[in-house]
Amino acid sequence: SPLDPRNRFPAMASSKTGVILNLLRQTNFRLNYPTHLLKGLAHTSVRPGDSTSKKTTKAETDYQVQKSIVAEFLEKGNLAEVDLLKKQVLNAGVTLNKFTFDAHFIGICSELGAFELGRDYFRALHSKGNAGVGAVSRYFTMCHAFPDKVGPSEQEFMLKVYDELLKKYDILDVSTCEGVALGIGLTERWRSEIPRLLDMIKHSGMSPSPTLWVTAVESAFHHRDHKLAWEYMDAYANSGKTILPKLYEIVLKQKNILPQLLRWLERHGIILTVESAEVFMRLAPSHGAKTKSSLVSRKGSCKACRRSLEPSRLTPEDFELLRSAFLDPVLVGRDVFQKTSPEELNSFHKFLEKVLPVDVVLDGLNIAYVSKKLSPNGAKLLRFVTSHFVSEGRKILVVGRKHMDRWSTNEMNYVKSNASVFLAENTSEDDPFLLYAALKSGIGLNSCHGIE
Repeated sequence: SPLDPRNRFPAMASSKTGVILNLLRQTNFRLNYPTHLLKGLAHTSVRPGDSTSKKTTKAETDYQVQKSIVAEFLEKGNLAEVDLLKKQVLNAGVTLNKFTFDAHFIGICSELGAFELGRDYFRALHSKGNAGVGAVSRYFTMCHAFPDKVGPSEQEFMLKVYDELLKKYDILDVSTCEGVALGIGLTERWRSEIPRLLDMIKHSGMSPSPTLWVTAVESAFHHRDHKLAWEYMDAYANSGKTILPKLYEIVLKQKNILPQLLRWLERHGIILTVESAEVFMRLAPSHGAKTKSSLVSRKGSCKACRRSLEPSRLTPEDFELLRSAFLDPVLVGRDVFQKTSPEELNSFHKFLEKVLPVDVVLDGLNIAYVSKKLSPNGAKLLRFVTSHFVSEGRKILVVGRKHMDRWSTNEMNYVKSNASVFLAENTSEDDPFLLYAALKSGIGLNSCHGIE
């Protein structure tokens, strides 16, 4: 449809990989997160306090010294002796050199709130034809940091610099696009130029960065085009890129938007990082919501409010996209025969044609090895699990390897009498067969693999 961001913004459009990743988030193909990491809605693989101290490099030390010299200069409030400052800074270290000084100087002006000095310095560079790409990028970034100081005349100057930049360079690198977009988002040409910059990244063989996506969303909200902002957000989510906490900062500054944001998270199957969850904890109360840090059980029950999370929902259309993306390219791809043989794969196809669809797919080996090693009760465990689903009237498929035929005859006879059983060669990987059978069976299938 015309409103689909994948159609409206071809260059920013979701890669198929991004769409598939989001669909995977909505299925049962999930990682089992350790309980101690499931705090609130957040998950991260790095716990507070885990980071180790690292030694400060000479470049970092030099930068701090050079930055302090610039900071002391800025306190004077004028640029009369900036050439002398430059010599002093270059003699104090190697991080800021004659090639990077201009960009860093403007960046430090922005960081320390000296907008006027940074602006005047850039204008002086520009008037002499000495404004490099780095300086342009930092200037636009600085303007974004002080939107209240960017009036009509400043915006007009920004657009002039922008047009000159595009005349000089056909394609801008990702970093420059990010910086320029921050400033362009404040101007009257934001609607045409933000997509242009996104498109430029695409044509350079890259994909738009998370920072660029966030800038696109922010510019749309800044100019009160909420419809376009949500379209950008959908395209961002479908890109497969990491969702930055900054996005939630921007969205939650809008009025009456929390319910819509939560529905957006649900629709795209997004799991918040710790940093993003902290943004919600801080800003959600301004929308009338109560927030509290909590743990969520494996069954989806919140220990704070005692309510349960809604189960994932996957439409038939989404599942078909997920299935088509996996069955041929992933499971029957060029390297599949490193894990099986053409004859075995063909045999499995014919087997599935006879037994599918099923309600449950059991990983026979993993169920038997649930205690980390095959115990004498391994076959009994498989029989026990099989009998459980038999009692529920389910149609069962068991996938394993041929050495399972050497297990207890009584137990295996029960399994084979009550389930369809496919045993791969002992040298074959059985995981592709399990995934293939599960995806072929469709939505609603239960998969039991015995892995904690």
